[in-house]
Amino acid sequence: MNENELSVVEASSVRQFRAFDVVMAAFVAILLLSNLIGAAKLATVGGFTFGAGILFFPIGYVIGDVLTEVYGYAHARRCIWVGFFGILFMAFMSWVVVSLPPAAGWSGQEAYESACSDRCRALYWRRLSRSGQASLSIRSCWRV
Repeated sequence: MNENELSVVEASSVRQFRAFDVVMAAFVAILLLSNLIGAAKLATVGGFTFGAGILFFPIGYVIGDVLTEVYGYAHARRCIWVGFFGILFMAFMSWVVVSLPPAAGWSGQEAYESACSDRCRALYWRRLSRSGQASLSIRSCWRV
């Protein structure tokens, strides 16, 4: 067969990941929400004080485990990179939006800057340093 000739591939031989895009979207959404909603919120329930972002961890961990087990290490790594760049984009856009000059009649700029301050962006960068790649590698090594 020549390099320029097309080869026929049967549909049954191609591996399909029917729900991969949904699982990846859920993983990235959990990652972004844990940084956006739960990063700076402290809550007290039953006398225990904790960061609200911890509520997202079990869900993200299970989804990451499903990605590794069902779709494989390469697909899980791709989801982690998509989440990483999603957080980068979120941090950049938060900086852009805070930096925009407010409208003449809008009086909420100070409150908005306080809510989306450098402290919040620092939380994004701190979260980025705790990459899911390390967690994925450790979980993959445990499965012998």
